[in-house]
Amino acid sequence: MFKQPLLLSSILAIAIFFTSCAKDYTPSKKVLPTLLKSANECRNDSNKEFEIDCYDLIAYKNSIALLRLAVINYKKGNYKEAVEQLKYVYKEDNFYANSVMSDVLKQVGKSEADKKRVLSLLEEVKHVDPIAAYKLYYYYSSLKDYPEAIKLLTFAANNNVKEAQLELSKLYANDEENKIVKSDLALSLYWLKEANDSSKDFVYEIYGIKDYFK
Repeated sequence: MFKQPLLLSSILAIAIFFTSCAKDYTPSKKVLPTLLKSANECRNDSNKEFEIDCYDLIAYKNSIALLRLAVINYKKGNYKEAVEQLKYVYKEDNFYANSVMSDVLKQVGKSEADKKRVLSLLEEVKHVDPIAAYKLYYYYSSLKDYPEAIKLLTFAANNNVKEAQLELSKLYANDEENKIVKSDLALSLYWLKEANDSSKDFVYEIYGIKDYFK
């Protein structure tokens, strides 16, 4: 799909734009819950076409709705459309754009510079986006920076990222297979119970889909 050099270069150029400046997300934390509530009014599990049309209708004024459209395009492999939408989400200071953009860049970027941009996108928002924190857990684990790794994973788990909760449950259950945490059966069972609680799913709440990591 991405054999055209101009298409690839345009996506990478926007990726550079994403990582060109640091932002203060304090105001965003106040605004995003209202936008999220509005976007959730579009939910319609029995009629996804209606749901998408609803997002499309309000996307010009709601960056969560636009983010969900970008996620849909990303999952379909429509990377160019996803990136164009994410660019506007980012301009609205919606810090959830970074994590999805990092996944797009993983698909189209192959150089070491691209890999660094992926990390930079996640690092910028790891303290405000639990999904980004979950992804960075694996990076810090690979560096054997276990204190930072478990800090990020716990942040993600505490905010109901299901994949993070399952990972914590595994870690606490299998102390001999890892050096990150000491085994703790009670904590392992606690995080497993949290992971199985479908009423609290952060990825679904933000992205609007349940199978993002599949």
